[in-house]
Amino acid sequence: MVQIQFSFKIKILRSDNGCKFINQRFQAYFQQHNLLHETSCSQTPQQNGVTERKNQHILEITHALLLGAMVPS
Repeated sequence: MVQIQFSFKIKILRSDNGCKFINQRFQAYFQQHNLLHETSCSQTPQQNGVTERKNQHILEITHALLLGAMVPS
C-alpha cells in the first residue's frame, strides 16, 4: 500500500519484541522482500512514546466525533 500510494519502497520495518513479529514466517517474508527488521529494546516503553501519543490522539478525536454526532453511549 505504501508503494502504491506514495511511490516509496519500505526498507526497514520497526516493531516491538512481541511474538507477533518474531517468527519464521515473518523472517522469511523480510528476507524475501529484502527488508531490515528492527525491534525495540525489551521493557522500554519510552521507545513507544510516539505511537502511544498518536493512538491517544486518534482516540480523543474519535470520542469528540461520536459526541458531536450525538451517538448514544
